[in-house]
Amino acid sequence: MGVVCDVTLGCGPCWMSTAGCSEMLLLGEPAGNVTDRLAVSNTEEDRQRREELFNTLNFLSEDGDTVLHLALIHEQWGVVQCLLEEIVVDNTWIPYLDIQNDLGQTALHLAVIVDRSECVRALLCSGASAEIQERGGNTPLHLAVRELRTECVRELTSCSQTPPVHLNTTNYAGVSALHLAVHMSNCEIIKMLLEAGADVNQQDLGSGRSPLHWAVESQRSEVVELLLSAGALVNQCSYAGHTPFYYALYRPNKEVQALLNAHGATYTQDDEEEEYRESEEEEFDDVIINGQ
Repeated sequence: MGVVCDVTLGCGPCWMSTAGCSEMLLLGEPAGNVTDRLAVSNTEEDRQRREELFNTLNFLSEDGDTVLHLALIHEQWGVVQCLLEEIVVDNTWIPYLDIQNDLGQTALHLAVIVDRSECVRALLCSGASAEIQERGGNTPLHLAVRELRTECVRELTSCSQTPPVHLNTTNYAGVSALHLAVHMSNCEIIKMLLEAGADVNQQDLGSGRSPLHWAVESQRSEVVELLLSAGALVNQCSYAGHTPFYYALYRPNKEVQALLNAHGATYTQDDEEEEYRESEEEEFDDVIINGQ
């Protein structure tokens, strides 16, 4: 392709550029001699090229970054493209795409972080896994949702597998990408996840709250309505036995309560009394009595 690597990335230019041999045709040699010499030259060049590629792909920085990691970090998009073109030619190099650095990040994580959706697409098409979790348990999709990388989310939810395996993966905090999208109150991303097949009733592993519980707590009526329209269970209980309506009690947005009621929310007097007691406890948490 004629693209030469930045030397700071630890890879040489040999395998990135094509050495021309056409000048030999100007020497006036018989065609047969030229062909033989070209064949020998090409064989040697191929060997040298493979050796350079091997050395390049085996390079690791002190932080565990590969050349592909570094190319993404330093925004060397031409290098990224060249590397991927070389890797897809030989399937034995596909696992290279999923090498994790010291932070547990793959090239796909970094493509999301630098917000290059075209690199996300290229990596996925080249065979990179979207299921790998970094040291916080976040898949590339978690990061894309958290950082509101809308186009990256679009690429990650457009996988050929339906639904994508990573769609309902929870990070080490126990939350899915949909929980994060609800927390960010981003309806566009929420719709993408739901259309891709995200489980609208998946419980977080910490408290057993569904995305609807989270939406009610955030008091975003448009998110609540979106989840209910997608089939969220209005009376699903958390691990503590609380429904979403329990979290709507004594919160200011009455539209949220109305939406829940319209979809068949039920609650008991005990729920109301417990929520009232908890709200009173929170109100007096910071009151100092006798200096304590």
